Amino acid sequence: MKKIGVSALLIVTLLIGLAGCSKQPTFLDSHGARWSLQDFQGKWILLNYWAAWCGECRKEIPALNQFYQTHQKSNVRLVAVDYDNSTLDSLKKQAETFGIKYPILLHNPAKHFKLGTIPALPVTFLISPQGKVVKRLFGPHTAEQLDQIVASASQAQ
Repeated sequence: MKKIGVSALLIVTLLIGLAGCSKQPTFLDSHGARWSLQDFQGKWILLNYWAAWCGECRKEIPALNQFYQTHQKSNVRLVAVDYDNSTLDSLKKQAETFGIKYPILLHNPAKHFKLGTIPALPVTFLISPQGKVVKRLFGPHTAEQLDQIVASASQAQ
């Protein structure tokens, strides 16, 4: 009887420990907000990889700002990821310098969305509400192009 009680206690302890390990990761952004994967559930995501030294990335910022402001209350989320893994202070300075209005994640969520390596900049991944990568968009895009791409993908679902 003691063996069963000890075994049960070990199993319960192990399950509690594993439950703690399955906690969803959170991502801090350049605005100081915390994001979890749950914040993205049921929403389309445009995940834009950029760098301050990338001229094409900087060229795309006004279009991304426009898209972000248009879609703040929709089921589409635009977030960026700094390719160079800058510190929070550096990201805030870059956002101010380049006039970036949309959030830039401090930590790269690539492994959570199974993106693999980032082959070129800028690149934007369109991720479905189910968390699947639907499109990879290389180079700068206008807000209108992004609208059309999201609308087309939404209709295909």
